[in-house]
Order: sequence, then C-alpha cells, then structure tokens
Amino acid sequence: MKLNMLNLVQLFIALGVMASTSVQAHAIWIEPIAGEIHLCFGEYEGDLREETGGKLDKVTDLKISSLTPNMKDHYSFTRQSNFLLLTNKKQAVTSPQALIAQAVKFKVRTSKKDPKVPKAKSMQYARYAVADEEAPSELVLDIQPVAKNTFKVSFKGKPLVKTNIIVTAPNKWARELKTNEAGEVLIEKPWDGLYLIQASHIEEVGGEFEGVKYEITRHKTTLSIIK
Repeated sequence: MKLNMLNLVQLFIALGVMASTSVQAHAIWIEPIAGEIHLCFGEYEGDLREETGGKLDKVTDLKISSLTPNMKDHYSFTRQSNFLLLTNKKQAVTSPQALIAQAVKFKVRTSKKDPKVPKAKSMQYARYAVADEEAPSELVLDIQPVAKNTFKVSFKGKPLVKTNIIVTAPNKWARELKTNEAGEVLIEKPWDGLYLIQASHIEEVGGEFEGVKYEITRHKTTLSIIK
C-alpha cells in the first residue's frame, strides 16, 4: 500500500535517530546557497559548518569534477568564512549541476587517550545530484542515484551490501537505513529542500602519509540532492 504524505512524515519522525559514530561525524558536502555552490565541512544534521582559520582548514587539495566530461578540468574553489566557494575559470559556479569532490589529504588521526586505537587516515568524498538517475562516478566510495528515491552505495565499483547509511532531511531529522543485497536503499523525501545521505566504510589497509604511519583507512562520502 502506498504511503501518503502524513504517513511519510510520521515514519520519518518515528525513525529519527542520532546516527551511529561509524557513520555520523564530520563530513564534506556540496550545497547550493543563494545562487552559489558551496562545499561545507562539518555536520549537516547539527547545522555545524566549520570556519576558515579553524577546522575548515583541514580541507586541502580539494579535487572537484563535473560528471559532464567536457567541464571536468576547470573547477577550483576560494575560501570563504565557513565554506569553500566552487569556481569555474575563476567565476563562481551558479548553476546546479552534477558534481563530485574529493578531499583525501587529511592528516593521520591518533588517539591520545588510548594508544591501542589504530591510527586512521580519513578519505572524504562528496557528490551533488540533479537527477533521479545518474551515472556512477570515479569516487572510491559513491552514493549513486539509480531511480526515483533509490540510491546505490558502492566501494571501488562494487555494491556495499547491508551497510548502514544516514539520511538527513531539510528540517534536520535524521534516520538510519541499511542497503539491500544489491547495495541499494529506498529513501522517501516528504519535505522540500536539501537531503544529505551519508555512508562510511572502514578499510583495513594501512600506509604512510606525511611521514606518519597508519593502520586503517576511513572512507566517508555524502550525496546531496534537492527535492
């Protein structure tokens, strides 16, 4: 039986949760605001946008691409007070378009309280979708729109089965869902505005970054889509 709008709202509220720490934490996301395209870093569900001179400075060497191949190499950004303004040939990007971003040069994180906690390297990705169905991207951890209200989570091109995702509605209600055997999840959108879908994946692969060794790699990705 098809749910009506009231049922959808009640369902969203009933399932509203504070996300588990495996998914919910600082993330980058793409958001159109006042005719501009912003990349933010913080917690969308808590209206937290980190600032330049503070934690936003952790986002460096950002790689931004369009899913339109002929515009792929022209994107950059300028730092603003609490966001990175996406630019194309030094002009602010004003038209919403399918975009992806990668921030993979975060410093290795260590636990001062517990030295037994594995040192981790964070890899962050973001995608902004403009259609119900879009092509897969080059992101290592990707959330791809594959049909109306249906999204596929994949890691290195393979579906992530039974993995937790968090979706946050425009009013900041959040709910936790799980992908199916195809790595897909159905997400109803009862309110107008920006929805942010988050997924994370821990890879037990270590390495060395800026002279510091790490034991695991934490991948985190977001998909922004407007109803």
